Amino acid sequence: MSDEINVLLSSQRHIHDRMARSITNLKKLGTANITHHTVESRLALLDQMWAKFEKQHDLLQVHYKDAFDESEYNTSQFVDSVDNTYVQQRGLLNEYLTKLKVKEPSSASKTEEVQLYNVAKNVDDLPESGSICKVDKKDDKKIVNLFSRNPGLTLRQGQARLTQKGLDISYETIRTSRLIT
Repeated sequence: MSDEINVLLSSQRHIHDRMARSITNLKKLGTANITHHTVESRLALLDQMWAKFEKQHDLLQVHYKDAFDESEYNTSQFVDSVDNTYVQQRGLLNEYLTKLKVKEPSSASKTEEVQLYNVAKNVDDLPESGSICKVDKKDDKKIVNLFSRNPGLTLRQGQARLTQKGLDISYETIRTSRLIT
């Protein structure tokens, strides 16, 4: 058997091993770091590995030629095993995506859950759907910094649509922060 075939066979086993560890490697990120995007990245990697596996499989068929049917690579049903691994890992990653979609509410539902206020330099300058934000009470320091840098900011009750400077500011948070009485 040529060195080139040995390299391809070794690569096929390596790809299979990596594919089989897709979920394990995702879990190594830690629950807090498993997001929609990290799962999509894992899916993309899995698909790339599968494409490479199939390409190399075609090359092995060409190298073996007539002896392919009797080769250990073919008779051991290795390709079927890799195919099953791919389908299983892909299915599990898709289940992760489904669970994450259920856990992560859309921005529209977040807007409905929290009553928010528009922020502007002058109340008269507020458009009907002005810049707004909401914030947790743990972020009081950020709110104080925002208002100390922009002393003319005022609030008016309105609809949530836009986040300013990555802060989400609610009237209740600001009132309890003694910025508004």
